[in-house]
Amino acid sequence: MSKAHQLLKKIEGIYYYFRNRFIEKKKIRDPRRVKILNQVVLSEEQKREIDRLYKDNYGKKIPYDWHREYTSYTGKFDARYIPELIFIPEIEAKFVDEDYECLADKNFLPLLIAGVPNAKTAKIFLSCVNGIYRNESMEFIDREEGIKSIADIGEAFMKPTVNSCSGRGCSILDVHDGKDLLTGKSVGELISDLGNNFNIQERIVTCESLRRLNPSSVNTFRVTTYIWKNKICHFPLLLRIGRNGNALDNAHQGGMFIYVDETGRLGKEAYTEFQERFSFHPDTQIEFDGYTVPETPEILEAACRAHTRIPQIGMISWDITADREGHIVFIEMNLRGQTVWMSQMAFGEGVFGENTEEILRWVRR
Repeated sequence: MSKAHQLLKKIEGIYYYFRNRFIEKKKIRDPRRVKILNQVVLSEEQKREIDRLYKDNYGKKIPYDWHREYTSYTGKFDARYIPELIFIPEIEAKFVDEDYECLADKNFLPLLIAGVPNAKTAKIFLSCVNGIYRNESMEFIDREEGIKSIADIGEAFMKPTVNSCSGRGCSILDVHDGKDLLTGKSVGELISDLGNNFNIQERIVTCESLRRLNPSSVNTFRVTTYIWKNKICHFPLLLRIGRNGNALDNAHQGGMFIYVDETGRLGKEAYTEFQERFSFHPDTQIEFDGYTVPETPEILEAACRAHTRIPQIGMISWDITADREGHIVFIEMNLRGQTVWMSQMAFGEGVFGENTEEILRWVRR
């Protein structure tokens, strides 16, 4: 690597650090979050516990705001909570080398998952990578061929594949005779709206245990795996569930999230981003406490096996579901902006558990 390249990487790293710290400070000042964190007053002993942990391992004290926010959801205090203030700018940045960021393109996923036992990705009818169109066999085609190939696909799902998160730009389609019946737009108009990086894929029908919770959305597990001491570890498991007839389950799109243990048993309460609480699903009336998704152990195993294929990346947040045929379906692989807030809010403990101190010391170095 040339000195000029090294200098450029250093400048980009500094920019990334300060940009994301600014974003997280702005988020925590949102009046809705301030109202939530103000529900919790930490004791002096709890503050000393946080100070000891972070000063001894991270090298300095941190603000208490994030600990207060996370504690307010389950009522469980944990000094090992990781603030978003340092997770994305520092911890995630250490685990995910920017040289591999190109793998975050969602059109890479089928290549990475191929060969993982009983796992697949959604069938892609049409994809576009840097303006190059491909059919379902990944053969290059021109734009007009692409339009014709999806003129009568019926129900499908479209999404941008680069610089996309939280469900932005994603939507359900119902295409017949070259027109989407849901929006009234032609296929050509839809493709133009998506830009140069996207795919249009089959709409997944989930397994019975997930579909019963909410049939309008593809309810997905967020499984965050990371490599530590040559082992694949993982954050507490989350299940995201849609509501109000929405096809998306993302928390930023009004969905809810709930902790799931490794056997598939759901927690007692699901939450929304701004702390609405649900002991049962408001649309399907299914009670969460005691409800089990039996496919969970296989989903977790598939995520861990998939990560062994790309050890160049230290941390990956997978969005995964199970379909009605019993296959594990990988929806997305997220490398940037992975976040820790949902896991810590739903589980009530720090995401790195017993590895917290060592990881903080590693980041400090």
